[in-house]
Amino acid sequence: MDMLRDKRVRSAAFVMPVFLIFMMLFLFGTVLANVGKPQATVIHFVGKASGPIYAAIEKGGFKMKSVGELANARKMLDDGSARVVVVPQPAVGGETTIKLLFDESEQMSVIAKERVMGVIGGLNQQVLAKYLATSQVSPSTVSPYKPVPENVRANKPGGVSDILVGFLPYLIVIWAFFGGMNI
Repeated sequence: MDMLRDKRVRSAAFVMPVFLIFMMLFLFGTVLANVGKPQATVIHFVGKASGPIYAAIEKGGFKMKSVGELANARKMLDDGSARVVVVPQPAVGGETTIKLLFDESEQMSVIAKERVMGVIGGLNQQVLAKYLATSQVSPSTVSPYKPVPENVRANKPGGVSDILVGFLPYLIVIWAFFGGMNI
């Protein structure tokens, strides 16, 4: 019990672990709140930005910037100042090929590429729906399978308490490092 006479021991054993627990909870709460926020990604393009593809990309929440030539685009990808570069190719047989230049080693570049591909896929679905409507063909004929995701965790209690229970071993270790177990 002689240890409790020293103010440093009391603060290290009682105050600091509680303070660190609250600071860690605040840190993890801030990180979790900010991780899911979408950011406006800049998509660079080669050539003239016109047509439904560019309108769909802008509508998808991207900012569009021209890089002029393909050499400039590759240079920007190499130095990391561009995430994705859209390079439209000439239409062949009614199909327009769009090259998406990206850097696989950059995680944000891969995410931006997937988002752009999703936007272009949505545009393809719109064009297909219009064609099917004019041809009087049911959309289920073209895509007979429809996946329906269902969250099985939605009706179960948990949420924040699951996060706290997950951090409990770390909090106990912090408490032990600060002398909380030596009282």
